Amino acid sequence: MADAKTHFKQGQEYRKQGKLDEAIAEFKEAIQLNPLYTEAHREYIGMMLERGEKAEILVEYQVKVQQHPDSEVHHYLLGRVLDNVDDKLREFKEAIEINPNYPWGHYGLGWVYRSKEMLDEAIVEYKEAIKINPDFAKAHYNLGMAYKDQGKLDYAIKEYQEAIRIKPDYACAHCRLGMTYRSKGELDLAIAAYKKSIEKKPDCAEAHCKLGHAYRDKRMLDDAIAAYKEAICLNPDDIEAHHFLGHAYFDKNLFDEAIAEWKRTIELTPDDARLYKDLRNAYFKAGRLDELIGETEQKLKTDTSDARGHYLLALTLAEKWETEQAIKNFRRAIELDPSYEAAHDDYIDLMKKRGRHAEVRAEYEEKAEEQPDNKLWGKLLERIPAIRKRLISPTCALCIERGVFRLVYLQFILLLGISVGIASFARELTPISSYLALTIYVAIISAIQAPFEIIVGINKFLSERKGKGLAEKLIGSAGGGLVGLLIASLIYMPIAILTYVAMRIFHANWWIPIAVFGVLYIIVPRELMALKNPTWKPIEDPILVERLTGFIERGNVKVKIKNILRMDADKPPAGVAGILLPKRILLNNSILQRFSIPELEAVFAHELGHVKTGFVQKKFLVQSVLIFVRLYLANLIYGRLLPVYGFSNPEPIAALPLLAFCWLILGLPVRAIQSSVSQYFERKADQYAISEVGEPLFSSTFDKILETRQEQTLSPIFNFVCYAHPCREEHMHIKI
Repeated sequence: MADAKTHFKQGQEYRKQGKLDEAIAEFKEAIQLNPLYTEAHREYIGMMLERGEKAEILVEYQVKVQQHPDSEVHHYLLGRVLDNVDDKLREFKEAIEINPNYPWGHYGLGWVYRSKEMLDEAIVEYKEAIKINPDFAKAHYNLGMAYKDQGKLDYAIKEYQEAIRIKPDYACAHCRLGMTYRSKGELDLAIAAYKKSIEKKPDCAEAHCKLGHAYRDKRMLDDAIAAYKEAICLNPDDIEAHHFLGHAYFDKNLFDEAIAEWKRTIELTPDDARLYKDLRNAYFKAGRLDELIGETEQKLKTDTSDARGHYLLALTLAEKWETEQAIKNFRRAIELDPSYEAAHDDYIDLMKKRGRHAEVRAEYEEKAEEQPDNKLWGKLLERIPAIRKRLISPTCALCIERGVFRLVYLQFILLLGISVGIASFARELTPISSYLALTIYVAIISAIQAPFEIIVGINKFLSERKGKGLAEKLIGSAGGGLVGLLIASLIYMPIAILTYVAMRIFHANWWIPIAVFGVLYIIVPRELMALKNPTWKPIEDPILVERLTGFIERGNVKVKIKNILRMDADKPPAGVAGILLPKRILLNNSILQRFSIPELEAVFAHELGHVKTGFVQKKFLVQSVLIFVRLYLANLIYGRLLPVYGFSNPEPIAALPLLAFCWLILGLPVRAIQSSVSQYFERKADQYAISEVGEPLFSSTFDKILETRQEQTLSPIFNFVCYAHPCREEHMHIKI
């Protein structure tokens, strides 16, 4: 037995040295001395498969099973050689039936179940193998992989660590441990594990490549590049290392180097559509799109049947907004390879972005009718759902409904004399102070409004009644209406008092000081927030800061890099703060964590476009003018309606609901003007961002931001009135 182990260990040493023939001879010697030496058989089989002698090794073990039909070892080993998963399953089960305590049989079953994505069954088998042999390092290792597949990362880490405890030089276990730490975002631990794997097996290209990923995640790009290069040195055809080396170069703005790597990656794997988009983006950032078009067209002259070449040309032409030529090349790529899903997807996406949704849907419906047995067309049609244009979104409907309820409520208390009665009651309670009477009046009016707010809240619940906990949602919606009313009352009470004071002092010109107050109400809180906000903190990623600084310098925009900040908020994803004070561009933590550097550049370029166009100041100017105009018109309408409602002068407390009514009915046209101005500048910011980062990156980034919005198919009228931003569909149609 000792001699067999000696030969086995010598075979392993020869294998590390690359002496395959000598290693195979040693493993065969170990097997001859101990025919049931499973580990020696596994190594021997593995090396024969590496040499391409699959047929020979299959025949050899089929003969062994015939010679030893009651040997669990040989059934397991034949299962390892077989290709078909069900055949493997049969042999592994036979091994366990012969010997239920054979750990390799359970290990083999676990492998099969995991390959069939039957993870619970795989875990049971791996645990059984470990129960039989607690020091079975490979079973711990594979159990860790099964746990990782289930997303149970802490369990996976525990199993990898156990495998390493049993076998400290288990390089693959160290590498998998690093991958799991990286999945948890624990990058320092991941780097340490990858380095340990490399220490145990310096020639493992995969470990070097994974180390590069962790370095790139930490924005340690020079270290990442070195790790990827080492992986490529060990395995010149390492697709993953070439691909991500290109990304590391791209992140460092080394676009020529990125282009070279992605061209090499395409040579190795021409069917990966991501690579063509990466290559196109690198040429765009390098300012060499025309060169890429020329290169691709030249290649297509010599090989007109190259579907991938037409696909790359289509992507590049779409970037340059040569839409018809892009469509022509997408269609040619699809004609050459009808199963080319990437070409279908990007062709459909282009048609939708260019507002030709109905045309592309009709095209695929026709193909589906012509080839009813081809499931591809039906699958693609699912990606082009028929558009059902809604007149109005649920969110907008609820806002309008709330406004209508308030208008009705104001008329209710005016026409039925409720306002007059409450005002008289308040004056009787506090005959000395009319301001205290006004406070009591507002409190009672708000209390009477409560049933209306509850009705609005219930209606909101009815429009969203999905999922579990309907009773809780109903109570929450009704309660939300009351909380909103309480907050509104606290805000409106001082405004009502201020308005009443202005009426008594300035009489017919009361609206002027109130308008000034309204303008100050807009600017002062925003400026104070921009001046000092504890939730805004500097961006700590030096690579991202460097990239964003480049945008500022290229655009010649007056924003200091210290004023690019991150904010602890979910919404909005980004924004510009400061009207008179120095501008601050804010990116929220959510997108900083979820978005790549190029995507963050697209978001930042949009906000930089706002600074360049002076959007914040112009928006403030428009809002200020509208406040004066709205109050002036409200005052005119109020004066005309006073006698209609039986009031002889504009100052009585009971007439304030009439003034509120006049203010509210002017809200719709004012909102429409504000929305149109805001949408105009949003489009300008979109155009600036496209000029900086390119249309494909801009579109994909903002589609990712806007993917939860359901308003992309609204009626243009309601989109114009209700929204400060263009709807999702229009965002995707912006053109320079």
